[in-house]
Amino acid sequence: MPETRPYWHVELLALGLTVSAGVMIIIALGALLVGRRLVDMLTGATAASHWLAAAWPLIRWGVVVGFFILAIALLYHAAPNLKHSGRGLWPAALTTFAIWIAISIGLAVYVDHFANFNAVYGTLGR
Repeated sequence: MPETRPYWHVELLALGLTVSAGVMIIIALGALLVGRRLVDMLTGATAASHWLAAAWPLIRWGVVVGFFILAIALLYHAAPNLKHSGRGLWPAALTTFAIWIAISIGLAVYVDHFANFNAVYGTLGR
């Protein structure tokens, strides 16, 4: 489909999508990397520390998955040059995330178990 939006609109949209998706992914990765230190900092010695410490792994992974899916959904909604109802937006974002995770796991398994670069490339594989 040919581009019908003005050039300035496309450029501002690209900039906005880059910044917003980047911020969402940084928040998701930040939640993943921060871990226990943030819980200790937030709770200190309060009564909420026990339940928050127990629930933190679920909260952390919920934030990570939620922000990644939200970033994908934002890209699917705003980037294409066509009018859509948004009806299939969330299933598409969830499917994309699931495929992304499956491919990431497959790549990790391949590198861990099947990629024997020394046997294939000799000393160049080191």
